[in-house]
Amino acid sequence: MNLRQRLRAGEELLCFSVNFHSPTVVEMGAIAGFDFYNIDAEHGPMDIVAIDEMVRAAAAAGVPPIVRPPNNDPDTILRILDVGAAGVMAPGISSMAAARALVDAVKYPPLGKRGLGLVRANRWGDEPAAESTRRANEETVIIALIEDIAAVEAIDEILGVDEIDVVWIGPADLSQSMGITGQYGHPELLAAMSRAVTAARAAGRGAGVALGATSQIDSLRSVGYTCLAVQAKTLLIGGGREFVNAFKGRG
Repeated sequence: MNLRQRLRAGEELLCFSVNFHSPTVVEMGAIAGFDFYNIDAEHGPMDIVAIDEMVRAAAAAGVPPIVRPPNNDPDTILRILDVGAAGVMAPGISSMAAARALVDAVKYPPLGKRGLGLVRANRWGDEPAAESTRRANEETVIIALIEDIAAVEAIDEILGVDEIDVVWIGPADLSQSMGITGQYGHPELLAAMSRAVTAARAAGRGAGVALGATSQIDSLRSVGYTCLAVQAKTLLIGGGREFVNAFKGRG
């Protein structure tokens, strides 16, 4: 199965999230065994050239790359998909209208309005247009980031857009929108997150969130999350600190 089919089937998948330019780190994520990548260009200093290099590294490693764009402008999304991204994780989707606009940017007609060019995604035009557009519409992944309490309140309407494959919860921004910034254990935040996850699973969609430590895996599974993401910086800083503390006798 391709990534979209696996997500739609509710398979539990582990994502490697990288928000800095490093094709080498992308290669290492494949060696570690992650299921797909999130190349985060919203919270990372990457332009389209850097994204292209990261996507190529992912393709060479055989792991699908999902790109989180800096914005949801259709021109931005078009360029990301044209270089070969397997899909997008779009920030700030808080209404059915925003979800529909996202689909328009990602999918080719008749499902959307994506423009067609001779690009890396269709082997520079070597793949027949009818086949490449059909395949792209069937396989390209759309992940909607739920980062505002308004999005939680509109979750059923967002999920009413059939082409949305996964809702991904952003606890940091969601907590800010609720006036409880950074209080990740706050009952109101947990309830809002659970509401979105429950709606996604009931609609037959995936649900994802970032993972801070392996100790969280079981509890997040119990809520209904099917996708968990580990950030490269978490592994580098957390793993590095573990070695430093062990070396210096800090327990």
